[in-house]
Amino acid sequence: MNVHTPYAGEIDGTDAFIPFDEIAGDRRLPADRTAPIALYCESGRMSAIAAEALLAAGYTDVADLDGGMQAWEAAGLPITRRPGADG
Repeated sequence: MNVHTPYAGEIDGTDAFIPFDEIAGDRRLPADRTAPIALYCESGRMSAIAAEALLAAGYTDVADLDGGMQAWEAAGLPITRRPGADG
């Protein structure tokens, strides 16, 4: 899940865009609180906040991409940026 706001790009295969500060209780989260959830944002700050919120809400398998899209791109991996997209 991309939790960055406003839209700053995405990793291919992203299945949801949920603002980091609105993630707890979002209807797009899996009902199964043991389901794996992977989070990312641009730098890692927002996804770390979202991960803490999900853990506090009882989700047990939450992963946060350390360094976010910046680290992903620095590792030579692609980021998609859609002109005019707002997430």
